[in-house]
Amino acid sequence: MIDFVRSALCITGADNLELGTSLSAVAAHLVHEVGELRVQGEFPECASVCVDIGPDRRELDVQIEGLSPERDPDRTETMAAIRHVFELASHANVIDITGSAEPLFTVRILAVDSDGVPYAGLIGAGIGDIHPAVPHHTPR
Repeated sequence: MIDFVRSALCITGADNLELGTSLSAVAAHLVHEVGELRVQGEFPECASVCVDIGPDRRELDVQIEGLSPERDPDRTETMAAIRHVFELASHANVIDITGSAEPLFTVRILAVDSDGVPYAGLIGAGIGDIHPAVPHHTPR
């Protein structure tokens, strides 16, 4: 299997081709897309997202605010919100499946309570279909 994956296969999202490698554009797009999901009733109305770019410029830090262990004791809304944000971020990422190159970015999503204390989270690069790497979008 290792020989098979040496041919520059990546998990890529369609948004990457539109947004490119600018994490600022990815962050703005992520906030916009969450707003669209909220309008469609697919994101908790009381939850909001704040997106920042990590100091190494290869990490998106996302905080989901407005939910809490008291409001969502079984974490159903919290985990759904985290999954939505992760999938949206994945649409803009490029991840070499061999691991020989770093992903375009890593996303760290933390759900925080009203005191700003994290109570649920996800750290990762992406989920999606496998595609040949586009030459000018090949991970470095």
